[in-house]
Amino acid sequence: VDGKKKTLAFSPREDIVAETAKCAGKERAYETCTLKKVHRHYFDRLWAPEDDKKLTAKAKVDWKAMNDEEAEDFLGYSTKHVKSLDEQALDKLKAKAKKKRMPLVVDVSFPWCSKCKDTRDMFEVAARKLHKKAYFGYVDAREERRLSRSFQTDCTHVCTYHVLPQGEAEFTEVEAKSGEKSSQFIKKLERHLKPALTAAKNIEAIRKAASKFGAAIVSTFHTAKHPQETLAMRKASMQFRDAAFMQLSDKKAAKALGGEEWVYAVMKKNKKVVLPFPRDQELTESNLIDFAKKAIAPPLTLDYTFEKRLPLEKSKIPVAKIYVKETMKNNDPFLSIIKRVSKKFQGRIATLVCSTEPYHMDMVDAGLPKDKFPAIAIHDKLEGRPPESLRYAYVAGVVADDFSEESVSTFYSEYLQGKLH
Repeated sequence: VDGKKKTLAFSPREDIVAETAKCAGKERAYETCTLKKVHRHYFDRLWAPEDDKKLTAKAKVDWKAMNDEEAEDFLGYSTKHVKSLDEQALDKLKAKAKKKRMPLVVDVSFPWCSKCKDTRDMFEVAARKLHKKAYFGYVDAREERRLSRSFQTDCTHVCTYHVLPQGEAEFTEVEAKSGEKSSQFIKKLERHLKPALTAAKNIEAIRKAASKFGAAIVSTFHTAKHPQETLAMRKASMQFRDAAFMQLSDKKAAKALGGEEWVYAVMKKNKKVVLPFPRDQELTESNLIDFAKKAIAPPLTLDYTFEKRLPLEKSKIPVAKIYVKETMKNNDPFLSIIKRVSKKFQGRIATLVCSTEPYHMDMVDAGLPKDKFPAIAIHDKLEGRPPESLRYAYVAGVVADDFSEESVSTFYSEYLQGKLH
């Protein structure tokens, strides 16, 4: 300016990829600066609000980069139950939550994120419904960049909310999917509000937890005498929130489960089934999580679809595929037998009824005739082919009374005992 070189400094409003920054221009005329944002989205004001006045007087904005179709920025929640937070306000709210023994739920997101726009209505409904059970807050990830980085905020296909459960020091994450019902999201959120490992007063409390969560993983170990096992339970409970993890100290109630200090699973669908943790496995965090995943796997899945496949895949549980004709009705005597058997083996083998032609195509891989029904094959895991996933076929004619409850139960039992080849 007037033959003198001057430096104009400003703070980028968003995080940039420093190594891609390019600056160039004509001497004593103008200079251009090209910056790449870490989080890609439509045009946005480049600099921080406090730099706006001095920069607009010296720099020209390329308004052609504006995408007119971009929705307006999110300006905050309308309900009083969600507080807008900066670093200081979040620290105060965390301290208040700790003092009041309340959980804290926080939305840390970019105001322009289209995926989060789809799920914020659910978050607001949850805040209105659960405001007496938890505190709710919102952090503008664009304006509170340092705070955003501490939560590792990103814009992906899934919107993530952060929960600080009662009595815990670390946030956990709850995913919200576009198109999900508010009631489904609230149910997931509620699972994260309470402490991960809770005390069970009696068997009835365990059964209620099993009904709510899908299964209750219960330790009857004396916490002082078995600190290692108790720590493994606590760590597993914090990592896997889809099952209820409980500590039972009442000796009389513990006898009803198994009569000795151990870990047991009480099921949702069949509360009379008490499944002990495998005796040949070490009681570690990862093994307990695998045990919990199997416990919450649905014992019987009818009308198999892609959506119903996901819980079985996550559980890594062996799957018995029951191949039946498309014309078979749900009240068929054979399916009644399968339903009773599936309850007996809940948490150890999941049973899947394949009644449509596309799912009959893998019968040959399992060693079964492709057109003879009914038929059964137990797979080590739902997806995959030998040798990664071994399959064991139930062939008609092996026993005198094929497909009776006794013979099918024997087939399931022999699989678990490793007697099938």
